[in-house]
Formats: sequence, structure tokens, C-alpha cells
Amino acid sequence: EKLNMGVIPRRRIKENLREVEVFITDTGNQYFSVLDIPDTFVQGRSAFKIFGSKLLKVNVPLKIEILDKSGNTVPGALHAGKTGHVYVHNRDDCSLIRYSDAMVPQENMWVLPTKDGARMLPGANGGVEWSPMTIDAKLGLTYAINLHQPMTYHVESTPYPGGKLWLGGAFKVVPGERQYGNITAVDYNTGKIKWQVDTEQPMIGGIMATAGGLVFTGEGNGTFSALDSANGRKLWSFQAGAGVNAPPSSYTVNGKQYIVVGAGGNVQLNFKRGNNIIAFTLAD
Repeated sequence: EKLNMGVIPRRRIKENLREVEVFITDTGNQYFSVLDIPDTFVQGRSAFKIFGSKLLKVNVPLKIEILDKSGNTVPGALHAGKTGHVYVHNRDDCSLIRYSDAMVPQENMWVLPTKDGARMLPGANGGVEWSPMTIDAKLGLTYAINLHQPMTYHVESTPYPGGKLWLGGAFKVVPGERQYGNITAVDYNTGKIKWQVDTEQPMIGGIMATAGGLVFTGEGNGTFSALDSANGRKLWSFQAGAGVNAPPSSYTVNGKQYIVVGAGGNVQLNFKRGNNIIAFTLAD
């Protein structure tokens, strides 16, 4: 059987004489909608045309029709970052229309590192890490998962490790302070938070909305849940046995819809590892 799943191919292009890897939407893909990538990179074009680099953890923008500041419908692009805001841009020129209320606590966001360590919120992981968002266009809502990890930012002597990740300093979790996550629904036409549900652990992986009024997401403790997209009420959950730290997806076979997600855990936050891809569907 050929599954009704879009494939996002890769292409290597030049950016300021440096090759970067990008992902390009498949025109037949009904589950993901991203911006078009030109055959060649044009200097000065929208920054949204470059994403998914192996060097930078960048969220893929969502393409949707939105309301601008004057109430006119314009083509929009939504993305979220480590600041804990959802950003709403005009897709034609990438101008910022609005950004959302903060989805996580913020404190000293732009602080510089010090020898003793400067407190910063969100921590180095966000906010929203690389986890992709999702939308329910009927409700005018976008959904994001967030982390709250208080950290201190340090100046430290760090020898160059020969081609490996090099920060030239350190981000350290504040001992004894609570870490947690949340699932947040944002009205992208106003920037206001519609609802928010806290989770026991920081959230990293992804979230998916369906046309049936559900949002699916997983947690590092192995819980994979379905929530009411209108109010965040949990309707169903499954224990996967390992961290569900991957974006869910959906496909159909012979008209029957399935939800699929990976339960592999996460090295970055040290969630329990696993090796399963699990599919769900409604009983006949």
C-alpha cells in the first residue's frame, strides 16, 4: 500500500558561499505546508527561505492566512523560538505583524555571561526548542510545546574541541529550581494565549493538530496524549515506555486515518531512550 504521506526532500544550496542543507515542501503533502525554496539562493531574499540547516536548530515556519494590524487578511508565516514567543510575519515581505504573549517565564533574556554565572530565563534550551508547531485554522489557533529550565550563563575557558560543538562558555541548570514544560494554544490573530497546560517535565519533540478537533503530543516520561484543541482538556493517553520526543504525524491507508509517533527518548534532556515507532487508529 502507498501511504498518503508527503516526503520532504533535501537540497544543498549556497548561502554566502557556504553550502547549507535545506528541506523543501512536497507539493503533494497535505500535512505540512512550508515556504517555497528557490532553485538558487537570491541574496537579500526572505530569511524564511532558509531553514533546517544542520548547523542551526531552526523551526520550520507554518504558512497560513492571518489578520494584519489593520484587520486585513494577508499571507502569514508563524514560528516560535527560544524566547517563548510565537512570531507572526507577513509572508510577502517577512515584516513582523505581532508576537504572542510569553509562553514561559522571562528574566534577563539578553544578559551577558559572567565568571560567576548570570541568571537567565528562558534557559539555553528555550522556550520552544526545535519542536515544530501546528495549527487549527478553524479555531485560529497555533500550538507549541515549551521548556522552563532556569539557567546561569558563564564565562569559562573552554579549549576548542576540534570540530565538535564549542560554546566558549557554559549554560548551567540552577540546582534546586523546578523544571517543567507546557502545551500552549495561541490565537495567532491576536497573540493572546487561549489555553495552557503544564507538564511535569520540559517539553521537546513536537505537536500535531487534526481536523477532528484534537492535538497530539508526547512527553519525556513516555506519555503520549490527545487533547481537546479548543480547551486543552486531556481526552486520551498512552504510555510508550520511553520518551516521546518526536513530532507526531498522520497518514491514511484505504481511507482509514492513523496517528504515528516515535518513542526514542532524548539525549539533550536525558529522557529514557527507546526504539519504537508506534501507530494508533480508532477501532472498527
